[in-house]
Amino acid sequence: MNPALPVLATRPAAPMKSSRGEPWPAATGAPDPHRFALLQQLRDRSSPVLLTGPTGASLNASLCCVDAGRDSLSFQVEPGDPQLEAMVQANEATALSYLEAQVLQFDLVDLVLVRNPIVSALRARLPRQVHRFTRPEALLDFQPGGPCVVLRHPVHPEMALTLRIIDLSLAGAVLMLPEHLPALTLGVTIGDVQLALDAETRIDLSLRLLHASSMVSGAPGLLLGCEWLGLMRIDARRLQQYIDQTQTRQHTLAQG
Repeated sequence: MNPALPVLATRPAAPMKSSRGEPWPAATGAPDPHRFALLQQLRDRSSPVLLTGPTGASLNASLCCVDAGRDSLSFQVEPGDPQLEAMVQANEATALSYLEAQVLQFDLVDLVLVRNPIVSALRARLPRQVHRFTRPEALLDFQPGGPCVVLRHPVHPEMALTLRIIDLSLAGAVLMLPEHLPALTLGVTIGDVQLALDAETRIDLSLRLLHASSMVSGAPGLLLGCEWLGLMRIDARRLQQYIDQTQTRQHTLAQG
């Protein structure tokens, strides 16, 4: 089976209405004629695909069939994966994968598990759109004392958590969860989150946890990939400005 995907911090927030104002719009999807070529490349390269259901179920898969005639896709999955049944019952999922310098996202509906003696496949309707986003060339390499998120643990609301940001984008972030803290459930949406970029720049929003992976160095703790929800236009501009300034500063230091 394919290795686990790295944390996908660049997954875009789904369009949603916010009581605090107009949210930052989701990125524009790829034109319909491009979806077949993109999906066929995913299939031909056996690129790992992360499937995430609306209830938080997630599993790794690989795209094995793109059938335009039947308007369907098929993914090879592990038949014994404990998340598989919940994924099928939800009857919808979001697929995420890397394709060279891009992150691809597309929605899946009408999920059906097809079993045979050789392989198990998860079949879905062909997506109408495949959204494409630029994959960062490298992490922004934030150091301790840099940007962080402050939130309440969803299961233990009396516990306030300050989680260091490892990587940051307009769509989401990679957070570090120390090993001594209680685990956070994938797929959960957490409100009343404060994104603290520096002493003067703090943004109120919500986030959804998408994926978890071990630290690359083997150090204790987990890396959590999350997406921002309800990011207002004015805050999105502030966040983009901060990211641009950080990238420029790190580039200057690298050149010096």
